[in-house]
Amino acid sequence: MEFCELAPDSGGPGRNRGGLGPDMAFRFLEDAFAISTIERSKNAPWGLEGGGEGRPNSGELRLPDGTVMGHVHLKIAAVEETVRFYRDVMGFGLMAQLGPMAAFLSAGGYHHHLGANTWESAGAPPAPEGSAALRHATIVLTDAPERARVVERLEDAGVAVIDHGGDPLVRDPSGNALALALA
Repeated sequence: MEFCELAPDSGGPGRNRGGLGPDMAFRFLEDAFAISTIERSKNAPWGLEGGGEGRPNSGELRLPDGTVMGHVHLKIAAVEETVRFYRDVMGFGLMAQLGPMAAFLSAGGYHHHLGANTWESAGAPPAPEGSAALRHATIVLTDAPERARVVERLEDAGVAVIDHGGDPLVRDPSGNALALALA
């Protein structure tokens, strides 16, 4: 654990204020498996008897530079627009779809590199600034000509493409950020 403290302003006000939540960060120094479910990162605690909403706590997992993940699962607002973005614009193959709940997409026929679901996020806007959320995922493309073709399709589809330290950065229809890097 790199950092952990109780956030003094996190409990909701009131005669019986909500409990204080932690702000924390973890940095992995070697291969590890981690699951993080921090309920208060999306639900602020309420104080009772005239109370109000506190603020969500924060949690951050920091991976070593050079970490490569085989696939990522994203919270999305709607499956159909997500499939159109990743399949029709980005060029992924749709491997499976569970109606309006989830889709699994791949490059090269693998079972899936990208999972996208609405299980906790159907119709939701992007996570508010400062909340625990994915900062960006990186899609590694084989070479500069392939990346240029993907960027051209994105621009033709009206997707904003910005510079992110030399790599293009785009957002999917749910606001998930994607850096387009070269292998």
